[in-house]
Amino acid sequence: ILLINPKHQLLYILLTGPMELRQIFQQLLLFIQLSALIIYFKTMKNLLIKLPVLFLFAISANYAYTQNLDGKKWIGGGLSVTLANLNPNAQSRPEVAKNNQFNFSINAIIGKFKKEKTLFGYMPSYTFNSNQSSKSYPNEPNVEHVNNSKLTDNYFGLGVFVRQHFRLFSDRLNWWLQPSVSYNFSVRKNIDENSSHSLSSNSYYTSYTKFTSYTNAINAGFAAGLTYYINRNFALSTTFNMVSAGYSFGQKQHESLNHYSNDPGLPPADETVVKNNGFTGAFAPAANIANTISLNYIF
Repeated sequence: ILLINPKHQLLYILLTGPMELRQIFQQLLLFIQLSALIIYFKTMKNLLIKLPVLFLFAISANYAYTQNLDGKKWIGGGLSVTLANLNPNAQSRPEVAKNNQFNFSINAIIGKFKKEKTLFGYMPSYTFNSNQSSKSYPNEPNVEHVNNSKLTDNYFGLGVFVRQHFRLFSDRLNWWLQPSVSYNFSVRKNIDENSSHSLSSNSYYTSYTKFTSYTNAINAGFAAGLTYYINRNFALSTTFNMVSAGYSFGQKQHESLNHYSNDPGLPPADETVVKNNGFTGAFAPAANIANTISLNYIF
């Protein structure tokens, strides 16, 4: 650029000035590169197209960088919150429906370098999902009918991993392999309530159904990925979950209550309570190349 237009004095100062100023300029260029790379990875789904771009990025970011990671601590993870209010009405459907959804998820990667290239650590996680819906049927003749349902999920997880890094093009860019083992416990509750009033017979009916499941899962996985050290305290990582296998077992409970009456203020004429338990188990192998990108702190 200087040969084409020597009037770019600011660029000349940034490239040839004091070391501190050059480092700031390098970090600014790197931030622009990383931002473009993250946007590209999120929008492009073809892995064969992603890899050449990542290769070019690695070469363009290959300048001198060294640090001793032995004994350093590593913290990374992610947080996700989703809230949605839906009204899935259609003119062809007679019911009036409302649906509220909420999702909260947090996960962390906490580790320590025992050697220069070997990271040992833990992976705690928690996820909460809630889905509530309500339906009424105002167009049904002689019947007032309302349905309410609520589904909740709680997931608790803890895993351990070992990540072995290998130099790629420069000390800043490493590729790595990571075996891991994790335990997950989840609780799912599904509550469904129906109430109806027959105007012709002046009778009332209510039903209550609750399904509860408790699931334990043990998983073993193998992942590969890339880590780019932005500076001595921050690193950008992308993870490709390659292969996983797990065994799950748990218990299911079912409760139901039916209420019939000619007057909602009177005791029910017929009431049935059903409870049953069941034990389940499953083995689930899986293979995928889904990837995630995270920012990590090193200290």
